[in-house]
Amino acid sequence: MKISSVLHCKNLLRMSFIVMFLLSATMVNMINVIDASPATYVWVDPPEVRGVMPTPPSNKFLIKIRVKDAPFTYAWAIFLKWNPALFYVNYTKEGDFLKNKGSTAFAYTPWDEANLTGEMSVTCSLIGSLPQEQWASGDGLLVSLGFFVTSTGSSVLNLYKTSLYDHIEEGYPASTYYPNKDGFFSNVAVHDVAVTNVTTSLTEVIPGNSVSIDVTVKNEGNFTETFDLAVYADVTVYNMTVDWWPDEVVVGDEITVGTQTGITLDVGVTTILSFTWNTTGVAEGSYTISAKSLLPDDDTRDNTFINGKVNLKPLGAPSASFTYSPEHPVVDEAITFNASLSSAQLGKNITSYLWDFETDGSIDINTTDPITHHAYSAYGTYTVTLTVKDNEGITDSLIKSIFIAKMSSAISITASPASVVVGASTTISGAISPVRTQVTVTIHSRPSGGAWTALTTVTTDSNGQYSYILTPTTFATYELKASWPGDAKTLQSESSIIPLVVKAPPIASFTYTPTSPDVDETVTFTSTSTDADGTITAWNWDFGDGAVASGQVVAHKYAIAGDFTVKLTVTDNDGLTHTESKQITIVKANSTITVYMYPPTITLGESVTINGTISPTRQDANVTIQCRLSGETEWNTLWVLQTVSTGSYEYSWTPKTTGTYEIRAKWQGDEKTLSAQSETKTVTVNEVPVQALNILLYVAAGIATIVIIGIVIYILKFRKPP
Repeated sequence: MKISSVLHCKNLLRMSFIVMFLLSATMVNMINVIDASPATYVWVDPPEVRGVMPTPPSNKFLIKIRVKDAPFTYAWAIFLKWNPALFYVNYTKEGDFLKNKGSTAFAYTPWDEANLTGEMSVTCSLIGSLPQEQWASGDGLLVSLGFFVTSTGSSVLNLYKTSLYDHIEEGYPASTYYPNKDGFFSNVAVHDVAVTNVTTSLTEVIPGNSVSIDVTVKNEGNFTETFDLAVYADVTVYNMTVDWWPDEVVVGDEITVGTQTGITLDVGVTTILSFTWNTTGVAEGSYTISAKSLLPDDDTRDNTFINGKVNLKPLGAPSASFTYSPEHPVVDEAITFNASLSSAQLGKNITSYLWDFETDGSIDINTTDPITHHAYSAYGTYTVTLTVKDNEGITDSLIKSIFIAKMSSAISITASPASVVVGASTTISGAISPVRTQVTVTIHSRPSGGAWTALTTVTTDSNGQYSYILTPTTFATYELKASWPGDAKTLQSESSIIPLVVKAPPIASFTYTPTSPDVDETVTFTSTSTDADGTITAWNWDFGDGAVASGQVVAHKYAIAGDFTVKLTVTDNDGLTHTESKQITIVKANSTITVYMYPPTITLGESVTINGTISPTRQDANVTIQCRLSGETEWNTLWVLQTVSTGSYEYSWTPKTTGTYEIRAKWQGDEKTLSAQSETKTVTVNEVPVQALNILLYVAAGIATIVIIGIVIYILKFRKPP
């Protein structure tokens, strides 16, 4: 069978040069196309676009080209054809399949050129040298394409030459061609005969015998159809060699099994057509059966169906057959190969099972047991050959491909504690399973909803565990995850995302007034505390003298003087606390003492009254009254007395000599009050005047005379002689 593929060399060569430049590969004349895994394909999503008419603004549609179950891929290339008379491309956006793995180079045929021919090539590649385990894999979006509809009709959105650069050849990424599933556009009634299934009555047959083949066909179009259908047996389907940019692709050498003509099928009706393949003269080998509708069709995607193999073997030959489990093995996993379904012809028996697990011409196991085991130490696609030999030495071989995947891995992550305050530490730890020692783990962090950044890298220990002590300096709610790149046997993995709450503690601070308070003076304390990520809910004060209080603004009096340490402890809405301490100095209050004398001038022998008051009032305070003659420097204590309840004192003094005296009062203060000294007052003591002295003498003489007369009378009257 030959399939023509007319290529637009200008655009395709441009794209190919871009891809090859990015991959740094060497241009060669021939490329070997590797058999693709049937699980991997490229497809158009949605498969069908119907009913979009050329009427603005609804005359547009979007398709997405996706890949299913891709192996590790460094680059990809797709080619798409459509009918440019129906719609034109005006939107191209790279998907995230490769972009999720790093920087990429993305290129496509310019829209104006693509719309002239109805053909576009799109390529994308990772940039830089990356280990294969860091390439993209699995399901993903390759590219999104937007179109404007300009007319009515139908067109296949024909994907062809879809390739993934998924393996290494001579040190460079190399391509593998994979099956594709085209899309279909229509906004009119269409002709569509779909071949939906092909089954064969036998899978093994001796040349010359017949094989029954049933083909299921359905009319999925809008018209009753009359058509022809042919069945083919192809010995080399999809085992091909392709020129770099060929005009045609050789698919294989086909045998026409049969053709039925003039088949009529109503809309929506399904029928089964039967064919018989006479294998007389057909060479031994394995044949793939396909069926094809020969009707010129609008939707050509489903005109051909390929399914099933028929093996032609000589008479008397044994039949090799085997299965393996698990179905999807991984590196180092023991795989059970079971050839129990192999059989010998009647009257014969199988004597040996020869296994070549890498099809390198070397027999790895030669055994009489149909069941054996094997493990692969590296990932990749291997070809397994089983050769069975019967007791007459006749052999049969069966070849199967088996893909050995890297084993999956898991990496865990925890943070303990999961909530810390700024400046405190938390331990981030986890482990890789299966255990991987001395491998690099990257710990990533981000503020919730922000962009990921690499926090640090650590190395696992002998148990596959890692740990890192983090001391946050900024409060926020963070998210953490860990990843490792995998190794030669193990896939990369990424942990779940865990939260880390970093809280800001409150900052306690306060002021007080007055700044130099006295004993018993009211001091007002005001909190100026702050909390960066919340609110302060409690203020607790310790005044340093045994007294405490609570509140944002408090007042306190100190009963004695001295230095006291005031502490304010604040608590925020997260229950976090902080304490600020300050020293406050309480000083004794000033006092005054007054002194008054009356009269200010006296005569020797007279008394002077000295009094005064202590302020603030002090009862039972010792007041020292001092005096000195004017001109002297030394003070003499005149008297010490105590104040009464009003804080006053009073003393009566009779000077013994004349002169001018200076008088003052002072007291020593107490535990609350400073000492004080009064101002100086003066009192003048004068001599007694002379005139006054004479009068006194006369008075004294008179008194003496009266006393003498009295004595004489007494003697004369009461002392008469007997």
